[in-house]
Amino acid sequence: MMTSSYYVLLKAVMRVFSDIERSFIVFYQFSLSLANAYACMSYDPQAYATKAEAQLASDVEFHVMFIEDISTSSLTQLYQWRQINQPNHAPVDRLGAAASRPIVDHVNVTEDEQPEIPTRRQWKLTLQDRQGHACFAYDRYQSIDWLKIRAGASGPSSMVPIPLGSRIVVKATTLIEFGVLQLEKTKCTYLGPDKDMGPVADRYISVLEHRLGMSSS
Repeated sequence: MMTSSYYVLLKAVMRVFSDIERSFIVFYQFSLSLANAYACMSYDPQAYATKAEAQLASDVEFHVMFIEDISTSSLTQLYQWRQINQPNHAPVDRLGAAASRPIVDHVNVTEDEQPEIPTRRQWKLTLQDRQGHACFAYDRYQSIDWLKIRAGASGPSSMVPIPLGSRIVVKATTLIEFGVLQLEKTKCTYLGPDKDMGPVADRYISVLEHRLGMSSS
C-alpha cells in the first residue's frame, strides 16, 4: 500500500517538474522571439550608404531628435526662432542689429498685386533607433499628415509639426536612398511624444547659429 502511494506521489511530482520544464521552454522560445524582433527593430544607415536605392527590411521604431523645414533658409529660420524666443527683442535686419520691433515676415497685398503661391514645406528629420543608430529622413515625395503645421499654431508649434523626442515607426519596404529614408504616408506611423528634449527654441537657435557661424545676440 505504501509502495503504491509512493509511486503515485512520485508520478505527481514528476508531472509537476515536467510542466515547469515545459513552461521554461515556452518562456525561452518567447524571449528568443522577442530578442529577434528587437534586433530587427534597428537600422544602420551605413549598411545602405553606397546603395542608390534599397528597401527597409523590417519595421523600425525611431525617436525624432531634430526636424527642420528645408524649404526655408537657415537664416530665415534663425530669425523666426529668435522672434519666438524673445518677441520683443527680435532683430529687424540680417546684420544682427537689435531693434525695438519684431521682423515683418508678411505683408498684405492689393488686389492688383499677385501674391506668390506658397510651396509645400519639406521636412528633414534626424532619427535615432533603439540601439542609438542615427539617420536622416525626408518627406520629399509625399505630404504626410502628421508633418503639417496646424492652422492657428503658435510658439514652437508654428515652426515644427511635432515635438522633438516623438516616436515614429517607419515600416518595411520604405525607400532608402544612400542611407536616407524617404518617408511615405502609408509607410510611417506617428506614435506621439516620448522624450523631453528641453527648451526647443534654444536648441534650434544654437544649431542654426552654429551652422551660420554666428554668435548669440
